[in-house]
Amino acid sequence: MLRSVPSKSQILRYVKGLLITWKLRWRGVDCEGRVVVAGPAPRIWSKGSVKIGNRVLFRTTSRRTSIAVRGDARFEIGEKCFINDGVEIDVWKSVEIGPYCFIGNNTRIADTNYHEIDQGAGPRVDSISIGRNVWLASNVTVLPGVSIGDHSVVAACSVVTKSFPDRSLIAGIPARKIRDIEAADDYIRPG
Repeated sequence: MLRSVPSKSQILRYVKGLLITWKLRWRGVDCEGRVVVAGPAPRIWSKGSVKIGNRVLFRTTSRRTSIAVRGDARFEIGEKCFINDGVEIDVWKSVEIGPYCFIGNNTRIADTNYHEIDQGAGPRVDSISIGRNVWLASNVTVLPGVSIGDHSVVAACSVVTKSFPDRSLIAGIPARKIRDIEAADDYIRPG
């Protein structure tokens, strides 16, 4: 079987990915494999634990992705996820994103609401869990305490305020379940 010779741009992308992976590891990020970046490297500010799966792709061609992990918080993203332009992830406790997820541009994921709503209650801080093969379309906001089940899809501009089971089509402000999605357990959404 003949193998094609990689182009110069493919080689440069590969080397860039290796350099960014090395830089992230040097800064204390646990990379399970190679990180792939199209554009400038994402901004990752961490005092807590950060784990990035193999071949996670960050596309930052128009606006850089920003990930902040504070104190002893934990952020984990599974293998072969795609993170689009301008995604902001703010972790005060725990955010976990499963493998094969698509995170659309300008999406915001924060496990805190930053300020108290009721007098004396303090800000809400609660873990976020996003399952396997989930697609968050552009401009989605995911709020504290949310769990999104495997194979689910969240429509553009939705604000997710509560948890949803596997295989849910979710949309709206606040988001609600529109219908069930048909997907086998081993299904991987093509990218």
